[in-house]
Amino acid sequence: NKGMNAESPSLSNLRNSQTRRPGYAHRYALCPQGINLMFRIELAVLRRVACVSVMVCLFSTPLFAQQVEAKDDSKETEVLAKFIGTWDTKVETSNGQNAGAEVVAEWMLDGKFVRRSIKLSHEKVEIQEIMTFDKFEKCFRRWEFRSGDSMPCIEYSGTWDEESKTMTWIATTKTGVTRTTKCKFEDDLTQRLEDQIQNSKGKQIGASRALSTNRKKAK
Repeated sequence: NKGMNAESPSLSNLRNSQTRRPGYAHRYALCPQGINLMFRIELAVLRRVACVSVMVCLFSTPLFAQQVEAKDDSKETEVLAKFIGTWDTKVETSNGQNAGAEVVAEWMLDGKFVRRSIKLSHEKVEIQEIMTFDKFEKCFRRWEFRSGDSMPCIEYSGTWDEESKTMTWIATTKTGVTRTTKCKFEDDLTQRLEDQIQNSKGKQIGASRALSTNRKKAK
């Protein structure tokens, strides 16, 4: 009986759609290469979101609108506390040029980090720094962010020498350039800094000295 065996057009279309082979985009999304690509895209998006979130947390204004004090009384926190305050800095480079800078350092994020804002008198460059102590690697960390620079972020590893009251910061770029900064605290009001830059062959390509005085503590 043709009338009883015939299917309705809607039911026939439904069965055809269920048995139709998946298109190219669908097949590619299910294959290992497609899954790997989708994972890499999602990972890249998550990294960008995480980076933006960190920058917003570190540099948003409300974090610094109130006075923050360190809650930890460890020796490492005492070392970081030496950098707190407003510092007037005089810089002398290896080529005889003199410059000045104002450095403002304050606690942030429950006193676990120190944020430094640096204004240079001879360059229109904004510098922001974050310092902390890495309990896992057992060393101090410092991140330097610069505006209008070919290297917008420099990461330093720091070592503190209690006997000489000196912090030694070392950063090495992917090209092999090494920057070493020694910061010696003569007392609570005075820092003396020596900065050296060497290329991948160990040749010195830049150097400077600086004297920094704590304005707030001096008052």
